[in-house]
Amino acid sequence: MSTFIYYFVVMGAFILWKSLRKRTPPFSHDGLTENNSIAEELFLELGGVKQWILLRGKDYNNPILIYLQGGPGNCTHGLFRYHNSELENHFLVVGWDQRNSVKSYSRSIDPKSLTIDQYVCDLKELIQYLKKRFNQEKVFLIGESWGTAIGTLYASRYPSELFAYIGISQYANIQKSLTSSLQFAINEAEKRNHSRALRKLKQIGEPGKSYRDVIEHGKWILKFKGALVKHSTMMTYSRQILSMNEYAWPDVLWSRIGQLQSFKALWPEIYKIDFFKQVPELDVPVCFMLGRHDQLIPPADGEQYFNSLKAPTKKLIWFENSAHLPHFEESKRFNEEMIALKHSIIDSYS
Repeated sequence: MSTFIYYFVVMGAFILWKSLRKRTPPFSHDGLTENNSIAEELFLELGGVKQWILLRGKDYNNPILIYLQGGPGNCTHGLFRYHNSELENHFLVVGWDQRNSVKSYSRSIDPKSLTIDQYVCDLKELIQYLKKRFNQEKVFLIGESWGTAIGTLYASRYPSELFAYIGISQYANIQKSLTSSLQFAINEAEKRNHSRALRKLKQIGEPGKSYRDVIEHGKWILKFKGALVKHSTMMTYSRQILSMNEYAWPDVLWSRIGQLQSFKALWPEIYKIDFFKQVPELDVPVCFMLGRHDQLIPPADGEQYFNSLKAPTKKLIWFENSAHLPHFEESKRFNEEMIALKHSIIDSYS
């Protein structure tokens, strides 16, 4: 019996050790790493805080593509790896766990440093590092939901550093978006005769005024399939994240803790975002990708902002079978659109 217990403990410790030591896999063929490929995890000090970066590309000479995950604090780069790894054949894809999120979570981070401007400054340092290391002058920048807050402001301040800015579930006027979103949730609760949801939602006063109300509100949007078309929970996506070599279960735990802390600290600023007034013009090519059924950030607001936005070139792409995460729900089409965008922009520089 003692031998069995010993064996059980050793095997349990081994499994735990393996789960904590996941590493991104190399690009290989017949057991040999492919020339010019890169598959690297590292920590960079950005804004005085160590932050986790993932670099993956079949050829590190390809254009740099930086993915700004949603949240703040979500673990969606794991999903980007799961659904959009095809892009690693065409770009040098950069994943970034922003300060206080996922692998960059730290109890020592000063909550006062959790400001939108600080995230933009962190991104500035990251891009300078990448440009210097890989001898490139410009990068492609994708923002998803919260990531569009950072991405839009970065594109406004540093347009010369970008080939293009791509906004997925683009922020426009947050207060307007939340008013529409809350009304959708109330209407759905009434249609479904969901008394608990209706009671909770009607307790919310001014939409978005309290970050706790936004969390409650978002929970019902997910339940009523206004965030994902095919799912009413995130369980499937959580399993997908954990199936990737870059993330283990402790990362998902830190993601949740950091997400709540960051959301609380950043929400007063997010609530005031009105890009119609703050960023009426961008001096870079712009592409918005919107899910037709998104009720977290209703796409009509992103479309209106797109129509008013001044930019050298603009493209609006609708994903008819998606909600808030079209790059995951319709990943094949998203990947194709990104590859086409790359060729059209790079060719214009030739």
